[in-house]
Amino acid sequence: MRRYIIYTILLCTITLTTYGQKYGDYIPGCIYDLQNVKSIGLIKWTPPTISPFTTVGDHVFFKLTPDDQRQKVKTAQFSSFVMKADSFVVSHAKETEQYPILKVVFDKAVKLYARYRTTNFNGPAGVYMANRYDIDYYYGPDPDHITNLDRKNFAEVLSPLLDDRPDLSEKIKNKEYKYGDLDDLLKLYFKQKDLLSKKSAETLKP
Repeated sequence: MRRYIIYTILLCTITLTTYGQKYGDYIPGCIYDLQNVKSIGLIKWTPPTISPFTTVGDHVFFKLTPDDQRQKVKTAQFSSFVMKADSFVVSHAKETEQYPILKVVFDKAVKLYARYRTTNFNGPAGVYMANRYDIDYYYGPDPDHITNLDRKNFAEVLSPLLDDRPDLSEKIKNKEYKYGDLDDLLKLYFKQKDLLSKKSAETLKP
């Protein structure tokens, strides 16, 4: 039993480390204010924890340089931000009032957004396990006019969004990929896209 608990704690540590590397550290990026003025620096954002006591809105921390004092910037003060390759926007839709930061998954005529929130859960015997993400997906022409992605509209929405990958698009139409496969489908799409980009870059090298 003791060995199991130690293993669980180690697993928890690995999970938390991975989580911290993804979101929760200062990452190079930029932030756009309400007048679309761009500020380049370091940004830290942690998906808010799901709680009945959550207030309206969210925030990021911003620093011009690693040695600068951090600034807490609320979502009422900016429109979007970028962390490395990830882009985020602030939604003013009623359903995102408490958690208004959306990650841009596909930036096309019809866009796909992901809303990240953090949930805590405990392991056996009261051992604290880790944080994990709870993700909701939305689609629409902009972050203020969005519809929740669900099982009913999954194929209709996702198939055209993946039209640059006809093989995946066709599998969605044929129901080989369903709503429950969404996270794995997106990971596969972007992993293969990155591989193709690297191959193209290698080909263009003199």
